[in-house]
Amino acid sequence: MRKKVETELRDSPSRGVIEPVKFSEWATPILPVLKPDGGARICGDYKLTVNPVSKLEQYPIPSPAIFQRMMEGLLSRIPNVAVYLDDILLTGRSDHEHLETLNEVLRRLQEAGLRLKRNKCAFLEREAEFLGYKVDSAGLHPLPNKEEQERAFGESKKLLQSSKVLVHYDSQKDLLLACDASPYGVGAVLSHRMSDGQERPIGFMSRTLTPAKSNYSQLDKEGLAVTFGIQRFHKYLYGRRFVISTDHKPLLSLFNELKAVPQMASPRIQRWAVTLRAYEYEIVYKPGKYHGNADALSRVPLPQPSTEKVQED
Repeated sequence: MRKKVETELRDSPSRGVIEPVKFSEWATPILPVLKPDGGARICGDYKLTVNPVSKLEQYPIPSPAIFQRMMEGLLSRIPNVAVYLDDILLTGRSDHEHLETLNEVLRRLQEAGLRLKRNKCAFLEREAEFLGYKVDSAGLHPLPNKEEQERAFGESKKLLQSSKVLVHYDSQKDLLLACDASPYGVGAVLSHRMSDGQERPIGFMSRTLTPAKSNYSQLDKEGLAVTFGIQRFHKYLYGRRFVISTDHKPLLSLFNELKAVPQMASPRIQRWAVTLRAYEYEIVYKPGKYHGNADALSRVPLPQPSTEKVQED
């Protein structure tokens, strides 16, 4: 990846993509993304520099919102054209109408200085794949692989609830509670550590955050994940010694059962810490790359916020 990034940085100035400067108040770390063709796309990690002072466009996917707005404006008022980011779908009631629309789209793209990759274009096709559907003269049809993926996802959910994955609670085995939070949900996994050292899940928990809780700081969201996970699995945890794992290091001191809660902690964190005093646990840090079980659950919560309440939310 490093060589790909160096090549892209070396070639970008000649294409007018970037230009060297001696100093910038908005210096931002780069975030390379591997492209399907093997190249590297250079992105910026603007969460600590530009984003806090930006007025963001409101589109379904926030990062490329400006590009989406530009494309919609560029190709506006052309009939029979659909645009989603850099995917353009156009059609017509006849070959003549289709070609007229195509010429107008290409003309506007050329005037805007935009170029297309020939190997990514298809012209005068009887059907096309667009946003997960096959489009033809009869309308929209789900792609066969999409139906297969939906079936596989359904089977995966059933598997997570089956004896092939879950184990019965055993009072003689160690208990582990993995908790995590995302911008819009929290998740937790209660597991046993088996005799061979592997973790086997007893149960899963996922919850969508309400609009109010979505405004919590990340620290409070992570604290909410721990508190909700413990309350959800209370019947397994109360009266037992267990281990809490989190990928958020500040919680190690705030929820340490052997230390007093720092006076500078928020009232919410202090209330949660007091609530957790009723349990016997050790809280440990686990890097995010090893914390995928709870992390995945926090990112695919229920469609609607849960009506369950955490004490002293």
